[in-house]
This record gives sequence, C-alpha cells and structure tokens, in this order.
Amino acid sequence: MMMDMSRDLVWLEFAQVESDQRLNELIAQLREHTESILYVGNQRDTVESITCDRLVGALGRSIEYGILNAFDGFSPNALAQLAGMIRAPGKLFIVSPLRENWPTFADPNLDALGQKDRYNSRYISFLIKSLSKLSDVKCNLKSLSYKDDVPSF
Repeated sequence: MMMDMSRDLVWLEFAQVESDQRLNELIAQLREHTESILYVGNQRDTVESITCDRLVGALGRSIEYGILNAFDGFSPNALAQLAGMIRAPGKLFIVSPLRENWPTFADPNLDALGQKDRYNSRYISFLIKSLSKLSDVKCNLKSLSYKDDVPSF
C-alpha cells in the first residue's frame, strides 16, 4: 500500500463578519485529529499561534496543518515559510476575505507590496488569479471530511 505523500493547499474565503466563527470551526475540526497545527495570525487561545513576522523563528519544525489568516495580515514570506513546514499528507489553509474584497482589504502587512488604504493591491489580485487557475486548490470547507483521521476533500 502506497502512502499519499502529497500536500494540499486549501483556500477558504469568507466575509469578514463570519471569519472568526469559520476559523473556530476549522480549528475545532482539525484538533479532533491532531495537535500538530500552527496558526499564523493574531493570538488564539484554542491553537498554537504565531504572527507573520515571528514565523521565521519556527522554521525547521514539521506540522500536519498550517493556517494562514489573511484577515490578520498577509505576508508572502509567511506563506512560503508555512508551506515549507507542512509534512505530507498535510494541508495548508489560506483563510482570506472574499476574492472580490481581498485586493482592497486594509492590511498593514501589504504596504511594502503597494497596497495603501483602499487602493487595489496588484500582488493580491495576482495571487487570486493564480489560486483560481489551480485546479487542485481546494476551496470549500463544507466538503471537509475525514478518512483514516486525515482531512480530505
């Protein structure tokens, strides 16, 4: 029997008013199966949390699930660092504002990428187009199911 050695990227987009509730649901579902979760964003009591600017200090670790909360600030470096920490058959979750709102979402981490106040972020627009074109990016939390204690879509 061959073990699945792939890692999945899961992009979950929510309205800001529902983001905390949906994040709590995701974390609760993942914690039913493992404690090997790292949440990148503002501090949360229910899961090990770290901010984007401190993630470099966690490099070298291996985790099953990583959650990058773009509502708390998005960093391309943090995305790459977190992706490198996921061990197979793990999953990396990007939680973001709805795609139509994300490029203009007020995010202080994106000042260096050209997003000021309500101007359109070209980097985030590019990221959305890239994620949308990838056929293997999962985009639906409702279809999250578990087989052999590993979340799958």
